[in-house]
This record gives sequence, structure tokens and C-alpha cells, in this order.
Amino acid sequence: MPKRVGRIFRNVSMAVGGVLIALVLLELGARLLPSPYDDLGDTADVCSNQLGWRGRPLFETTVATDDYVHDLKLNGDGMHDEAHARPKPEKTYRILMLGDSFIRAHQVRHEETSHQVLEDLLNSKDSSQHFEVISAGVDAWGTGQELLYYRSEGRDYEPDLVLLMFYIGNDIGDNLPGRGLTLNGRNCYTPYFVLCGDQLDAAPWLFAPGVRPPMGECPFGKKVLSNVLGKIYQYSRLYTQIEPLFATSRPGVSAIEYYVGENEQFDYLLELTHRPYQTARTRSKARWGRVCGCSHQSVGSYRFHTDEFDGAGGGLPKTSIYETGGGNSSPQPVSGGRIIQ
Repeated sequence: MPKRVGRIFRNVSMAVGGVLIALVLLELGARLLPSPYDDLGDTADVCSNQLGWRGRPLFETTVATDDYVHDLKLNGDGMHDEAHARPKPEKTYRILMLGDSFIRAHQVRHEETSHQVLEDLLNSKDSSQHFEVISAGVDAWGTGQELLYYRSEGRDYEPDLVLLMFYIGNDIGDNLPGRGLTLNGRNCYTPYFVLCGDQLDAAPWLFAPGVRPPMGECPFGKKVLSNVLGKIYQYSRLYTQIEPLFATSRPGVSAIEYYVGENEQFDYLLELTHRPYQTARTRSKARWGRVCGCSHQSVGSYRFHTDEFDGAGGGLPKTSIYETGGGNSSPQPVSGGRIIQ
């Protein structure tokens, strides 16, 4: 019996070893092949295992369009801002602004960004203390990434107030699993949050191409599989090469579905957008508030109106939908339209 067990163990070890050697050789071979995805060279963003992507530290370029030309410089943290000391200097009131392209604002010079305009305004109104407004915005970030950034780095600035910029046009859909940015020849996927029933899984999941993300449930085995394969994907060129064979398009939620009729996926994402913010606000020493980055937008024959968030950081914005009817007719409320409160 012991000999038989030993023989089985040797056979299994040889099989496993053979598979590992084959995978190593395939990985080495895959690194000699061109990537199936475009390599755009040095851009303003780089892949981040913790955040999906982030600004490239100390990146410099000249932004030139038909309307404006100016120099863009990112600081050592990859943000469109000057450097800020850690820990916070004495007698300083700090505001951290989390957001996406609204906050980064590479279209304008640093002194014209919203965070710098606010900082200058506050310091001009009150000379009794010094204000610092810190930019923490990266193009295409969703609210989940913004809160992950706050956990890992943002709170190290010791902010007294955190402002979360929210754009209802895409920030809810941005919390769908599988969001990524193609940089340096591979897809950089953002970690994502999951609701387990009515409870938030505060530890984010890694996206693994080929593994169907959960919605409303958190099987332990699936999370282990997703996180292990997601971590392998971050380093494996072989995984990148075979990804197009089983990659599927992300499900979408149209702007109309944001407000009209019943949409189970949208309801789930709406709650998923709100829960991480609630969790961060209750566990933080800083005060939190949210600012809505839109007031009116149109899709087809529909027009949306979104009120701004109040400074208390309460619920989601109140949103109304109107049907224009085309032409010059006055907008009319849509029957059965959803009011998000």
C-alpha cells in the first residue's frame, strides 16, 4: 500500500510539474508575440493593480486643440495639482476633491481647475486660517475607484472635508464589473464592489476575463477564483494573448433606462453606487459631501434635470425626466418616470 501511494504521488507530481513547465514555456513564448491590444505609448495614465489605472507621476505634455494650448504637468502622485505635504501642516484646513475628468480638468491650466479656484477663493475670504484643496481626479474613474483611492492614499492627506464629484451621466454605469482602460498593450481592469444581498462586500473583487461577475450574491469560491485569476491576469502576457477568445462585451444601461421603467441591473448599480460612499463616510474622521456634475442633459426626445447634492452628503440627487415631444413644444413629465431621491 505505501508503495502504491508513493507511486501515485510521484505520478501526480510529475503531471503537475509538466503542466507548470508547459505554462512557463507558453508564458515566455507569449511575451515574444505582439499584444492583441494597441500600445499607445506614454500617456497621462498608467495601469494600477489597486485602482485599475491612475495618473502617471510627473507626466508632462503640451495639450493642443483648435481652442486652447497649454502645458499639462502632473505631480508625483499623478494628479493635476501641486504637491501637498503629508502629514498636514498645522493651522491648515484641507479639502480633498475626488472625481474623474471633471476634477482632473486637463483641458485647462492648473490655476484654472475647480480645486485651485476654490482654494484661492477660500484663502481670499478668510485670512484666519490656511485652506488647501487637493485634486484627486483621474479621467474615467468611477465612484468605486475614487473611494478605493481614498482608502489607500487620500486619507493620508488628513482631509477635514471630502467632496465626491458625481456625474449621473456615467458614474452609475461605471460601477459595472469589467471596466478597463487599454494601456501599454493590455487592459487595466478596475477592482469592483459587490452587494451580497443587501450587504456590501467591503473588500473589492478583482475582475478576471472569462469569469462571470456576480450580481447580488457573493459565493466565497467564486471570489477566490476571480481574485486569483484577476491577480494572474495583471502579470501574465499569456492570459492577455488568449483573452480575446472568451472576452464578452460589458452589459450596458442606457440613459433612458436610468430614469424610465424598471431595470433590475440599474437598481442594483444605483444601490452599489451609494453603499461604498455611505461606508466611507461613516468610517472617516473627515466630513463628506457630494456634488453633482450635471444639471441638464438630453437623450433623443428626452431631457433630464438633476438637482445638485446638498452639502450634507445625503442621498442620491433628485432627478426628473421630461419628454420634449420634438420641435418647440414645452417639455412634459413622462408618465411613470422615475424620481430618484
